[in-house]
Amino acid sequence: MTLSLPVLSSSTSPDADGPVVVPPVDRSKPYRSCEWLEGGLAFNRRSLHACLIVHHGRGFPHLVDFNGGEIPVNKVLAARHEIIRQNQNEGHEACRGCPHLVTKQWPEPKYQFDTIGIAQFTHCNIYCNYCYLQTQDPASYAAGADPYKVMPAFEQMIRDGLMAPDSLIDWGGGEPTIYKEFDPVLEMTTRRGARHWVHTNGTCLPKPLKKGLPANKINILCSVDAGTRETYLKMKKKDFYNLVWKNLAEFKRLGCSVTVKYIMKEDNCTAKDIVPFVNMVRRLGRMTVLIDIDYDYPDPSPEVIEGLRLLKCLCERYRFNSAMGFTGAKFTPELEVESRIYNQLKPRLADRLYELGRDIYWKYRHTRAFLGKLAGRAPGGPFAPRQRVDMAGADTK
Repeated sequence: MTLSLPVLSSSTSPDADGPVVVPPVDRSKPYRSCEWLEGGLAFNRRSLHACLIVHHGRGFPHLVDFNGGEIPVNKVLAARHEIIRQNQNEGHEACRGCPHLVTKQWPEPKYQFDTIGIAQFTHCNIYCNYCYLQTQDPASYAAGADPYKVMPAFEQMIRDGLMAPDSLIDWGGGEPTIYKEFDPVLEMTTRRGARHWVHTNGTCLPKPLKKGLPANKINILCSVDAGTRETYLKMKKKDFYNLVWKNLAEFKRLGCSVTVKYIMKEDNCTAKDIVPFVNMVRRLGRMTVLIDIDYDYPDPSPEVIEGLRLLKCLCERYRFNSAMGFTGAKFTPELEVESRIYNQLKPRLADRLYELGRDIYWKYRHTRAFLGKLAGRAPGGPFAPRQRVDMAGADTK
């Protein structure tokens, strides 16, 4: 069965230009696609896109121009299906080479939208030196300073049964937690069953969470990028280092899933920052560590590679769940940044085996000592020979 929505008349359709035919997609054979192309909708500045993923200097497949209000559903679906059809053939220009594409037989989606990105705003309260807000021409994102509202679109999608109750909502921006619609959209969609990924700098705690909003479906992704206040201040121009770690601990206490990210640059690639960063993660309790690079520099220097290797090694040593990020390392996947990290890890296999053997040995010693005390070993040491008394009462060794 293929999706073919009824053609709406101009009087009832949100498509102001009149009826729009949505031709079906041939799903009878495997083809290259992704979750975003199949059910995604991304709110960008003055436009709607199939996703907000960037790679090879391209991405962001455009659907329609948009400046708020209700979504022109048929136009969006027609544009999405055209992208899918092109990917079934030679490939859509915005998608060609994207590492997120997967070849399989994609099923008919139950809902028109189940993966939603929100990034039409650009307000932020820190100044990360790798962020597009600091590295690009301000004219390119000026519209984000006056963002359109997304609440009418969410109300429409819910009212018309277009949005899956358990949709994944991905917050970008800008800093989501200071965006004026963040709290109401977060609360409305979470109570309906949606899952959230909030890409935040960790400087603010959302009011709905402080008031008791269930947090088990809210994922916090925070790019701390430093292990010292000095480096944090150098990279972000604000002294929020301690506040961020305090808030991450609170997110975790409230029940959110917390992922900390480290974007490796020349500024923060030495043990001076990496080791205390790992120690802070250990102090908060095990959580996922996302390791990435600056996508403006997709071919990292040897110093950055060494920093990535050290961080990956420490994550494995302390058994953190760690992974490479989805932005910088996959901006140009053919540069194989992850493989270069692992290639440099291989010579250290002997060190890792030594550490493993040492851990096992000391656990064995401590366990034997503990059991020896329970058994009443002599005070000369846990492994010292102890005397025993035979049935005749004679002391024997």
